[in-house]
Amino acid sequence: INLKINAGERVAIAGYSGSGKSTLMQILSVLKRNFTGILLFNGLPKSNINLRSLRSVIGDLSSQEDIFKGSVLENITINQQGIMLPDVLKIIDAIGLGEYIRKMPEGVNTELLPGGVNLPRSIVNKILVARAVVGKPKMLSMENPLQNLNYRDRLRISHYLTDRSHQWTLCCVAEDALFASMCDRVVVLKDGVIVFDGSFDEVQKTAHFDF
Repeated sequence: INLKINAGERVAIAGYSGSGKSTLMQILSVLKRNFTGILLFNGLPKSNINLRSLRSVIGDLSSQEDIFKGSVLENITINQQGIMLPDVLKIIDAIGLGEYIRKMPEGVNTELLPGGVNLPRSIVNKILVARAVVGKPKMLSMENPLQNLNYRDRLRISHYLTDRSHQWTLCCVAEDALFASMCDRVVVLKDGVIVFDGSFDEVQKTAHFDF
């Protein structure tokens, strides 16, 4: 794969089953290290950048992310320093989570069970989205942030993630036409190879369009 993502771009990653979408996200979010090739950030090789410093500016939502035993607030902030409660409340309102949380016994201080077994899956997904963005990352690497959501929530979160007021670069696996239509580019993978890289309007005209 030879892929360049410009700063501030919104890129939707789509593709066939087993095409390597999740692996690509793990590489971009610096979670996968045993791969062959070069990964550059702002022209600098990953090996030349402090890993902890690099991870601190990447917000990720991977298929391995889940709810842990702790409060709603702890699950969103994961105890990151410098995150203020008003910022958290602003985010949960923006992604349609605020109303549900305000009805919980102790609001953001309500204790959650591992795996979010006491929550609807749509709420779990919104908490994980909030976790990815709360630190105001420079880059977002996300896998299927719209799963388990109805149309209204998909529209709301798609608008939020692609909103130009946010300074992040977004690279997101999303088999969702609504989301892809809001992105600058759509990249389609097949068998570990990029078979399409262009606009949403262009991909609709190809055999690869299957959202």
